[in-house]
Amino acid sequence: MNETVPIILTKLHPPLLRRNTIPRERLASLVRACAERRLTLVCAGAGYGKTTLIADSLAGTDRLIWYSLSRSDRDVVTFISYLTEAFDRHWPGFAEAVRLGFAPGTNARTHPASFVAACVNQLVAVATDDFIVVLDDFQLVDHIPEICQTLDQLISHAPPEAHFVIATRAAPAFACLPRLRAEGEALEIGEADLKMTPDEAAAVFERCLKLSLSEPATSSLVEQIEGWALGLLMAGQSIKGQQSRGEVLPLSEAERGQGGEVDRRVLFDYLSEEVMRQQAPDMVDFLLSSAILSRLEPTECDEALGRLDSADHLRRLEQHCLFVVRTEDGWLRYHRLFREFLLQHLANEPERREALHRRAAAYFEERRNFEAAVSHWLEAGDRRQAATLIASVAAEMIH
Repeated sequence: MNETVPIILTKLHPPLLRRNTIPRERLASLVRACAERRLTLVCAGAGYGKTTLIADSLAGTDRLIWYSLSRSDRDVVTFISYLTEAFDRHWPGFAEAVRLGFAPGTNARTHPASFVAACVNQLVAVATDDFIVVLDDFQLVDHIPEICQTLDQLISHAPPEAHFVIATRAAPAFACLPRLRAEGEALEIGEADLKMTPDEAAAVFERCLKLSLSEPATSSLVEQIEGWALGLLMAGQSIKGQQSRGEVLPLSEAERGQGGEVDRRVLFDYLSEEVMRQQAPDMVDFLLSSAILSRLEPTECDEALGRLDSADHLRRLEQHCLFVVRTEDGWLRYHRLFREFLLQHLANEPERREALHRRAAAYFEERRNFEAAVSHWLEAGDRRQAATLIASVAAEMIH
């Protein structure tokens, strides 16, 4: 392909599974059914256990081709080089055959379609049984058009023995995806599916932490943390630490949701590194501003926060599974712990925080949402304005 890319071979190995990995059979059966479809998408935010689920479900599978992407792969030649090497590990000589399949004077950077043709033709020649191609952390490159187009064409034209599993944070913009959905050739496992049940959380606590909690206490934690796998594991570690120091609360208090609080410092460090650091400045600005609102509706966000771009940001947040939840009434809201994290960050900018709450208070007061208005006046530190509004509403009700 005329360009040599150093290959880190560990990126082409499935991750090692810990002995205490918890089987999630209700989801594993769906992942294993990938051999019955062309494409399986596992889409969820950070820390929902996508990689572990896929690796555990497909452990022992013959002809498993694995590629863990990284930020350094945001180049079509690097991507193609790794993918070709992954195939070569199962069919020795594959990479050389693909290279020879290029027309003279062409290369993967300027003619990615030539790579797809050469790769597909070689797969037809060597693949006699079904094989599964896993691309993990695809969200790290899904904004590179050349990579998306190359993989889109490969999925579309690969021989019928090929099955693709993609772990990512948002469904990629593949041209073939609507057709695969319509034909029943695409299976999508989403964040709602990946949320842990109380039984799964109890199994994690028992097997990973040797921690036994009552059913009410476990259910309370699952509800508080909204089934987020990593958050539950951190909460369990926090409880275990309390127990080892003799600080654990009485069981009755834990069952009421007052014990077993997740260690916010560890969790928030994770969110800073894995979520916030990956966002563009305009998205960070929106996240911090909109965190003061309990519900996220485009027009309300624009007017309460003085913005014009809320609809676009909310669409991107939901598309990329960035810790937003759609409620039963159709509105979006932030995951509880993520909102707490954002508000803590916003507290580091007290003047901005006050200004946002004042604007929101005025907005809600004008629309006669007095409960929200009073709350925002209080958050802005303006007790006099809150008291004046309460007195005004009371007088209006009396008269």
